[in-house]
Amino acid sequence: MTPRAPRWLSPEGRQFWRLVVPELVRLGVLHPVLDLPLLEVTAQSYGVWRRAAAEQLATDDPAVREQLQQIAHMHAEGWLRCAAEFGLTPRSREQLRRAMDQGQDPSRAFLELLQRKARGA
Repeated sequence: MTPRAPRWLSPEGRQFWRLVVPELVRLGVLHPVLDLPLLEVTAQSYGVWRRAAAEQLATDDPAVREQLQQIAHMHAEGWLRCAAEFGLTPRSREQLRRAMDQGQDPSRAFLELLQRKARGA
């Protein structure tokens, strides 16, 4: 079952949730309880990044543009760190694919990938 997006998410965060979460559930990557806080952070970081980037393009004030650029950059970095935990980056998917090509069960391969990341490997 696909968890519902929190009501407090920005429209951009909810869009991310609608597009990505069903696929994570289908692939068996998402634990329906344990992963929700990280998933919420991932969706919110995506939403803030998208909104700040869009507003940066829409303003003529250099000081505001600079602040929005910093916000967008900070949340893009946060999103990338979170996204890798769910296999949402090309590198994390490639590591998972390699493990699966060696005959590992996808769930076990993903778990091992997360454990390596936790150790900093």
